[in-house]
Amino acid sequence: MDKSIRKKVLRKITYGIYILAVESEGQYSAATITWVSQASFEPPLLMIGLKKSSNTYKLVNKTKRFSINILNESQKNMAASFFKDTKYDNDKLNGFDIKSGITNVPVFKDVNSYLECELINLIEVGDHDIIVAEIKNVENISEQDVLNLKATGWNYGG
Repeated sequence: MDKSIRKKVLRKITYGIYILAVESEGQYSAATITWVSQASFEPPLLMIGLKKSSNTYKLVNKTKRFSINILNESQKNMAASFFKDTKYDNDKLNGFDIKSGITNVPVFKDVNSYLECELINLIEVGDHDIIVAEIKNVENISEQDVLNLKATGWNYGG
C-alpha cells in the first residue's frame, strides 16, 4: 500500500472538531479531538479515538467519566487552545468558562452542545485506543453550524 495515497484517502473522511474534558480529584485535562462517531442508538454509545500518551487519556481511564463538547463553526481559536497543556483557573480551562454537568464532569458553557459520557469499554489498539462510551446526558445550547476539520484547514489523520 502506498502510504501517501493512504494518507490522501483517509483525509477524505469527514471529521468534526470536539473538546474532550475530564476532571479527577481536582486535576483537569481537555484536548481537541476529531475521531468521534455515534456507535449505537440503544444504549446511546459513542466511539472515540484518544491518544494513549496524553494526560487526557490517563484521566479518562482513571475517572471513566468525561464530556464531549461540540464547537460552533466560529470557535476555531477555542479548538486550537486545547492543542497544549490544560490550565485550570477560576472555573476556566485555558481561559474558557466551564461548569459541572449533571454527571459532575466539566462542560464548557459557550459551545454548540455537549454530551456527558461514561467509559464502558476500552479497545487497546494502535497509538490511539478506542473508547466506547455511553451517553448519560446531553445539552443543546446553540443552533449554529458546527466546526469541522476541513473548515479549519488542519489535518489530523492518514
